[in-house]
Amino acid sequence: MTIDLQIIELIKSGNEQGLRLLYKHYAPALHGVALRQLRNEMYAEEALQNTFMKIWSKIDQYDATKSTLYTWMINILRNSSIDISRTQKFQVEKKTISIDNNVHSSSFTESREFSMDAKSSLEGMEDKYSIVLDYLYLWLFPK
Repeated sequence: MTIDLQIIELIKSGNEQGLRLLYKHYAPALHGVALRQLRNEMYAEEALQNTFMKIWSKIDQYDATKSTLYTWMINILRNSSIDISRTQKFQVEKKTISIDNNVHSSSFTESREFSMDAKSSLEGMEDKYSIVLDYLYLWLFPK
């Protein structure tokens, strides 16, 4: 029996040791994905915590014939990250952090000019198009 199957069986039986093993084996990789998506340590940790809570409570929904355990967990993590990124607090902090980081950058004036042009283009679009473009650049093409 593989370690993944052992972990799944332990969690399904309500044994917290399964969650400990899951965390030990997968937390570093999942945390790295969350950090890359959210670009903020505090929010990455929150997404990771939400992910493990959902795994614990929804382990019966996992189907090994559809995906690997890791792929299933990544999907849960991605959804948790998206939920966090949609919060008002995250949006405000994201703007503040990006300004703080870019002000001291040597290419700030060049990137600022391009950003403002891109932002003004997005503001003129219908919401349904600007949301899709924002999603593409935020989640599919992170810096």
